[in-house]
Amino acid sequence: MKTKLLAGFAAGLFLFGAVCQSQADTLIDTGPGPDNAFGYTLSTNQWLAAEFDLDQDYYITGLYGWMWNSGNTGQNFTISIYGDGGNVPDAANLLYSNGGTIAGTEGHANWEGYEITWTDPVGNTGQFLNAGTYWIAFELRTNNYSNPYDGLMPDPAQNPLGNVAFNDSGTWTTTPDLAIGVRINGDPAAPVPEPATMLLFGTGLVGLAGSRWRKKRK
Repeated sequence: MKTKLLAGFAAGLFLFGAVCQSQADTLIDTGPGPDNAFGYTLSTNQWLAAEFDLDQDYYITGLYGWMWNSGNTGQNFTISIYGDGGNVPDAANLLYSNGGTIAGTEGHANWEGYEITWTDPVGNTGQFLNAGTYWIAFELRTNNYSNPYDGLMPDPAQNPLGNVAFNDSGTWTTTPDLAIGVRINGDPAAPVPEPATMLLFGTGLVGLAGSRWRKKRK
């Protein structure tokens, strides 16, 4: 009986660990654009965005864009995540936004962005997003910066995303020509363990506790 209980405990522990374990992943990677100073302007007057899909729930941990550095080191930009507004970002549904700094090699295009390192109350790192359709936007918010980036995102990316848009004078407009480089990293959100797995795990714990109690009585 003891052997069976210990086996149940071990099996439950293995399954529980497999369910709870998460592994970092590259969720979206269009590949870089070309390494030259030709592409779509990214400035205080024009923001750029691309639509992406998530097939399951994720914690987003990294957001990057392929951006040109023409002596712009130290200048600032914003990467935001919006809900889906059809062929454009849903401007009324801003889900996440944070600032980045141009840090790559001057005279070249580089992956520019940041890692999301904050942790929620239960220990998950990143910005949680349900499975669905979203937009990643590269923006220059002058109210946040004294030195906003003024440059471009070379295009086309190796595997461009389907829907793209630009923001001019505060309005998002879809365009068939824009093909910017985007990279998004994240961790799969662990699903809730199935009742059968938890029962097996719990049975093993009870059995192990009972075994220890019997030993103490002898």
